Amino acid sequence: MEVHNELTEIKEYLRHHRIAMYAIIVVLIVLTYALVIALKSTRTPLSNTTVQKDAENVSQTKTTTVELKTEYENPFAEETQYVNPFSTSKNPFDTLQ
Repeated sequence: MEVHNELTEIKEYLRHHRIAMYAIIVVLIVLTYALVIALKSTRTPLSNTTVQKDAENVSQTKTTTVELKTEYENPFAEETQYVNPFSTSKNPFDTLQ
């Protein structure tokens, strides 16, 4: 009963003092916002997670090599080929070697 009486007294006080009620609401919102920011800043960095460790394991796997059986022969005339003026090499397969 005493708690109920105290709550009704607080309600009556806040009803008469709306500014205090709004101030309490603003304080609660600010505290909630600060708590959210604090929780976001305490996350572990990506380097400590298992995702990073799995990526390192994948990068350490063996690379496969494929031997070239036949060489590509261009069936088109050399004069009609597009030449990229920004390219250092005209052969697009040079980067694969």
